[in-house]
Amino acid sequence: IKTTPWPKSSIPAGAFSSPQQIVGKVNRVKILANEPILESRLAGEGAGLTVRLEPGKRALALRVDEIVGVSGFIVPDDRVDVILTTTPLGSQDAKISKIVLQNKRVLSVAQSTEQKDGKPQLARSITLEVTPEEAEKLSLASSEGQIVLALRGLGDDAQLTTVGSNKRDLLSLSNAPRKTAGGAAAPRPPDKYRVEVIMGSSRNVVEF
Repeated sequence: IKTTPWPKSSIPAGAFSSPQQIVGKVNRVKILANEPILESRLAGEGAGLTVRLEPGKRALALRVDEIVGVSGFIVPDDRVDVILTTTPLGSQDAKISKIVLQNKRVLSVAQSTEQKDGKPQLARSITLEVTPEEAEKLSLASSEGQIVLALRGLGDDAQLTTVGSNKRDLLSLSNAPRKTAGGAAAPRPPDKYRVEVIMGSSRNVVEF
């Protein structure tokens, strides 16, 4: 926020004369760089997340720890994927990890100190912007298993389809084909063959 000289005769209605007048206020519409901040563009007193939600969206808070919150590097307006680790129906102990929501906007990141066993503990909650259907799915996911948030890069809006990953996939990664610099899977080296060559009384083993 900065102040800029403005002709007195053309000061827009609702303009502010000091940065201190807008400290703590929330904008209800997007304000571009070098655009005057007007009272009509700000929310009223006490407004919070309600003015930041897009039409038809909901705000849903998830309780996470520091690791799940990418060690504290998630901040408002970041984009994250939600990954659920749970045990599918009909399976006793075969857990699976699956991306259940993608490219969700972070509305807020909060933290507070709680008591556990007489010692202070740091608890975090991250509020995401979701559709009503996604809110139902996320509410169920939070009660079915462990939720992890994967932080997305700036401008990465790609929607990917995955089948999930289980312990069998995890343990077989070492046998997976290696990737080349271009991203294609490099062919696995062929198995070696050993042949015994007999020439008269001489015996040699040739490997190829």
